[in-house]
Amino acid sequence: MLQERSWNLALSVTLIVYAYMAWLSIGYYEISALVLVWILITLAGLIAINAATHFIPAVRSTLIYSALFVSILLMLTISVKYVANYYLEDEILIQNNAAYLFIHGQDPYIRSNMLKMFYSSQVPLFNTPMLQGGYVYYLIYPGLSVLLFVPPIVFHFNPDYVIAVFNFISIVLLIYYYRKRKLKLQTPLIITAILVSAFYLGFTVAGVSAIIWVTLLAMAYVFRDRPYVSGIFLGLSVAYKQDPVIVIPFFLYFIYKEYGGVHEIKFIAAMVSSFMIVNLPFILMGPLAWMSSILDVANQSIIGVGVGPSIISFAGFYHVSPLYFSLLILIIELFLLFLYVRYYNALKYAFFAFPVLIMLFNFRVLISYLMYWPFLIMIVLPDINIQENMLKPLRIRRSHFIALSLVLIVVTGGFVIPMHTSSASITINSINGGSDAISIPGVIDGINITMSYYPGNGYPASVPIYFRILTNSPMENYSVNGLLWHTNTYLHPGSNNISIYPDNSFDLLPSNTSFILIAYYGQMQASYRSHGLYDRPKYPVPDPMFAYPQYSRSEPFPRWYLSGNGSNLVYIADGFNISSSGWSNMTSSILVDSSALQNLTIEYNISGKGIYGYTISFSEFNYTVSSEPFAVNMNYTHLVVSRNQNMIEFAAAYQWALANHWPTTEVDMAFFTGPGSEMSVQYVGASYD
Repeated sequence: MLQERSWNLALSVTLIVYAYMAWLSIGYYEISALVLVWILITLAGLIAINAATHFIPAVRSTLIYSALFVSILLMLTISVKYVANYYLEDEILIQNNAAYLFIHGQDPYIRSNMLKMFYSSQVPLFNTPMLQGGYVYYLIYPGLSVLLFVPPIVFHFNPDYVIAVFNFISIVLLIYYYRKRKLKLQTPLIITAILVSAFYLGFTVAGVSAIIWVTLLAMAYVFRDRPYVSGIFLGLSVAYKQDPVIVIPFFLYFIYKEYGGVHEIKFIAAMVSSFMIVNLPFILMGPLAWMSSILDVANQSIIGVGVGPSIISFAGFYHVSPLYFSLLILIIELFLLFLYVRYYNALKYAFFAFPVLIMLFNFRVLISYLMYWPFLIMIVLPDINIQENMLKPLRIRRSHFIALSLVLIVVTGGFVIPMHTSSASITINSINGGSDAISIPGVIDGINITMSYYPGNGYPASVPIYFRILTNSPMENYSVNGLLWHTNTYLHPGSNNISIYPDNSFDLLPSNTSFILIAYYGQMQASYRSHGLYDRPKYPVPDPMFAYPQYSRSEPFPRWYLSGNGSNLVYIADGFNISSSGWSNMTSSILVDSSALQNLTIEYNISGKGIYGYTISFSEFNYTVSSEPFAVNMNYTHLVVSRNQNMIEFAAAYQWALANHWPTTEVDMAFFTGPGSEMSVQYVGASYD
């Protein structure tokens, strides 16, 4: 009884934490989700009261499973709310593009087919850069990763919903297996602990689909006593993504030891059959393209990221070839398999933990590579006999310990003896200064550097070069790739003076922040540390020329903010078109001394219909130039009616503000349109004395 009371109190607290996290995700607007949060908190309180007072088992069960039902419903509600209208990750976009090609009779494993889809479809927020430049756009996953996303194409719904369904199935599977193993007492807390994990759901709505192969792999384990069913699920798991291959040797040995050779043969036959059946359409389309694509996952030429030891290399501390890390994970896989076979009785249920240790040494160690294995470990927990394992502790012989030590020597020695594929080398000699040509306060949008290039075997006399910047700031401020920069010139033998620029607006470098500049091309890499650069905006208005340093234009120009009722923004060359059903504004704050405005003149091509124009605001007072008169509070607004707005001379507004004693400490500039109006703005030039 005391044990049950303790479990109930722990569950109550965990449910309250989950409800709080859910509220942080949804805010104050969605009343249906808020009602679920309130119900969940109420149920959590009742569970705590039931545990602390008169314990009634029937009431306990009703409250707990009601709370679990509400928790799962809340998870689905948040999923529906946050499944984006655009794709945050390139993974889901690539799979969606591949599904589109497949249903139109084209082979998605042919890279030229995927390339045209990449340039014609919506661009993801986060890409995977390649060491030779550009981004990963091609398909390297097996056939199920395509087939599962055919329904969203055919029935026109967001593919993230497919991932959300597997999130739901995984929770149901966990409940099923814990109840099957007669662990009813622990089930609610385990399930709620999974739900509390922000990553578990957050990655789903961001378009990371790893939960699909994880769920299929979990099903293979849960139904392992039925070889054909279990084998089919494992085959489907590998047919979705190659990650489960890491655990297959351990799983096969586990099946053999627990169920015998005949059972394992049936298991392998079902696994191979399900894998081949799913991939058969693509094999028939092009066997060579299919084979080379799914094998390429082990040899992708992409930049390193993540939390593993590879940081030593890709972060510029000491360069080591990515090939070393590929060999390293193979060595660790074989060594762990040796330990698993040799000490099977003690390590029987530990095989779902091994991939975390193995993947930690990969050149790329994204959190999505690691975060789902604890879920699989939770699936195994009901089968672990703790008392039995305590009676048979793991004892490693001296010879085995020596072998382990040798592996560790190989691991550490690899950082001392780098593996290079050629003798070519690059060096960043100096950073000569930064620029802020876009005039965005607090950021650097260009850097001048000096580099040296010495061609080696296999490298041409002139090569392109690419850059990433790792700043001394929290990771949430930019993607795990770092800040991606580029240059429009090639490196030539000897010394090179080049200018580099950000790929996207979110790659702009914060000023006065220390950083590491990484230059790379293929296996060549160089790094340079800086204590920071100071920005010197060219104009007092942030980005008056509408220079948009972004691969995908999905939001207003940097430091410009769109607001209003029914606004529609469309980009054109060096400018934008804006229309609205009500009043709308494209606004930018002027963050320098406003007295500088009297020296600034900006020329635009401005045209439109209805009420449109621009406003220069001094606190709550407005100097407004409009194409048509409109009702306005004249005590706070000086209205100039004119269709000739192409030359914006800030001196006139500034002099009016001084003459009328308007405060000049807070200044904004805004283009506006009235109800049912539209406006076109295109930058021509500017002068600033």
